[in-house]
Amino acid sequence: MWVLWWVGLAFACALVAGLWRALDPWQALARLAAARRPRAMQAAPGTPRWRPPLRRAFAGGCAPAVLLFIAFAWTELVWGGNAHPRALAALVLAWSALAWAGMALMGRAAWRRRCDPFDRFFGLLGRLAPLQLHRCAAGWALVVRWPGAALLQARLPSRSETAFVIVMLATVGFDGLSETPAWEAFTAQALAVLYAAGVVHAIGYAAAGSLVKTAGLLLAPLAWVGIYLVFCALAAPLAGESAGRVARRFALSLVPIALAYHLAHYLSYLLIQGQAALPALSDPFGLGWDLFGTRGREIDIGIIEMRTVWAVAVASIVIGHVVAVILAHVEARRAYGPRALRSQVPMTVLMIAYTALSLWILSQPIVEAG
Repeated sequence: MWVLWWVGLAFACALVAGLWRALDPWQALARLAAARRPRAMQAAPGTPRWRPPLRRAFAGGCAPAVLLFIAFAWTELVWGGNAHPRALAALVLAWSALAWAGMALMGRAAWRRRCDPFDRFFGLLGRLAPLQLHRCAAGWALVVRWPGAALLQARLPSRSETAFVIVMLATVGFDGLSETPAWEAFTAQALAVLYAAGVVHAIGYAAAGSLVKTAGLLLAPLAWVGIYLVFCALAAPLAGESAGRVARRFALSLVPIALAYHLAHYLSYLLIQGQAALPALSDPFGLGWDLFGTRGREIDIGIIEMRTVWAVAVASIVIGHVVAVILAHVEARRAYGPRALRSQVPMTVLMIAYTALSLWILSQPIVEAG
């Protein structure tokens, strides 16, 4: 689940746009169920579907997807059961029930557009893809396009869509930060404070550690939003529009950075731990089968050298930020004309600072909490 689906599929979607929508099992089963529903049970054309509360807050945006993505990030980065098959199976079943209930109440398209964090995440990465899966009368066609061109669109993203991009960037950054000695030292200090307050005694050491990490996970997007808005406010008078519109205008240019950090952080994880899928394919239920002759296949940790991993990580971070600056500049030229160059000074400073922070995180030894 974590290696092939979350990490591997993210890279695949960054190469082929529309791949997740073609593979999405929840949408596929919902379509199948709708197609097999008796005609008498199908809603008549024009029948209004249920609308969620806070209609104005959700209209045109994806506020539920932002919240669900944060919840998913918590299961990946904090939840202690994320490595246990039984607990993961229960999580997948719970998500399936929620997704299908949402599709039944809101409609499949509305659920995907407003609430589905995975469609939103893989779709954003797909906007960088040089290839796109396109449904046509004959089935599916593969279309070649300019990489990143889909990130330059005429419509400004909504506030919640902007928030999703920042949350996506902040969570993958926090994943790397949480493995540094600096975070370990901060956690130790926070646990000392919780111990003095009696919290550790009440809930236990492991739960207190999870509490500290949960707080960090929640504060990371807030910190990133605050920093981003400060630089957007600095750019606003140079651009001639409000800070809010500046933030929305350049939010999609941050997507290459999220992909770059995803590649830098997870490449070796995919290449090494992904090999465990080979014996699992031959014996998927642990019954002693050897369907493809790979049941005894062992993981080769030397499949990629660490110096190669380091070189790829550094290159991806630098290239990702350069691409982000280029996309932002193209958008600024289109929106601001002669004011484009000076309007980009604050954002370029932000990109340089974030590049330095990302490279500093990569330079730190990995610390795994016991």
